[in-house]
Amino acid sequence: MDFWLVSDFCQDEVEETSIKTAIRTDHSAIVISFNSLDEQISGPSYWKFNSSLIEDENYVSAINAKIPEWLEEFNEVTD
Repeated sequence: MDFWLVSDFCQDEVEETSIKTAIRTDHSAIVISFNSLDEQISGPSYWKFNSSLIEDENYVSAINAKIPEWLEEFNEVTD
């Protein structure tokens, strides 16, 4: 069963929920939208690439080997 558990604190902020088909799994994807996220003030933050991954030759080789497979598998995805 695919479902969301939402605390009482957040329950009133749920705007919409839906269940969608997911790729490569026997579970469905679940989507939840909160109506007040646009009003939230976010603090200073940034995304940082974990550069230690490019030093791991096994990781880089594994990712490079998978890229053609992923491109073929998801060639019809438009968004």
